[in-house]
Amino acid sequence: MELDWVKNLGTADRIMRIIIGATLLVLVITNNVSGWWATGAVILAIIQFFEAFFGY
Repeated sequence: MELDWVKNLGTADRIMRIIIGATLLVLVITNNVSGWWATGAVILAIIQFFEAFFGY
């Protein structure tokens, strides 16, 4: 059995993921989010950037 993954990420989706990731990072940098929420926000931001740049 072979899996063939097709990229399903358009330009608009990539832009939105970058905006979401950047917004989360700005919230953490400006200390609007702190503690465990900040850790979660940074992890989600990194995931968004990876998905936007690699587009899997």
